Amino acid sequence: MPSGRVPTDRRIRMLSKISINHITKCWNFCGSITKKGYGRFCDRNVGRLAHTVAWEIFVGPIPSGKQIHHVCENKICVNPEHLIIVTPKEHTHLTLNSLGFVNSKKTHCPYGHQLSGNNLVGWKLRHGMRNCRTCLNRHILHWHERNKTKNTLQLSPKASVVISDLSSLNESGSR
Repeated sequence: MPSGRVPTDRRIRMLSKISINHITKCWNFCGSITKKGYGRFCDRNVGRLAHTVAWEIFVGPIPSGKQIHHVCENKICVNPEHLIIVTPKEHTHLTLNSLGFVNSKKTHCPYGHQLSGNNLVGWKLRHGMRNCRTCLNRHILHWHERNKTKNTLQLSPKASVVISDLSSLNESGSR
């Protein structure tokens, strides 16, 4: 089989699991659905997201590091006209009900500190997270204050007796 061609049986199986909504033009996947509400298509004995398989069947391969976004916001839609290729960052900003989208729009932390400039924790930014430096510093300070007394070695009663016996031996100079 020439590369780039989709086996006919795969295409037929996908088409057999589609119900077209003539109002929205969505191709609703009628097979198995994941817990998160996406269609699940068994492709070569592997369960995969139906919209990604549909893209590969009807459009072509998905570039490395890219994702498929539902423009229609219908998780079971496999209509290639309703799907676009995006980067993970673009996907976060396009998905209106995602936690990443909601957090990206926040300007202040829950305690009212601004989430911008020098008040952001640098190492978290590299991982796509914005954390308040003021709150982190306060948390670290409180942790150290709470744990000052805990820095001393705490032993069980039996271990304390053994150590006190050793201390008395060392004080008397005998071994």
